[in-house]
Amino acid sequence: MDETVTSRLKQKDLLLLDKLIEMGLFSNRSEAVRSIVSEKINELIEEQLITPLQKELNRKFRLSDEELLEFGKKLFPSTVSEVIAEGRDR
Repeated sequence: MDETVTSRLKQKDLLLLDKLIEMGLFSNRSEAVRSIVSEKINELIEEQLITPLQKELNRKFRLSDEELLEFGKKLFPSTVSEVIAEGRDR
């Protein structure tokens, strides 16, 4: 489900956004903002979460059971039962 978010942008950023639309990269401001925000979120997740975990995995060929459990907790902070319970609350 999509939600509407109201945000204030600097005039300079709006002018640049409009230039991208004028260049044909996006059809309107909403599409441009959605795309740019989504791309930045994915970039930050890659940079802040996935890459450090990959580096940690590459650092060791074989993880002990305890290290594997800790790695799993970092990768999947919620247990299956917590995810199910969260879904029931919605």
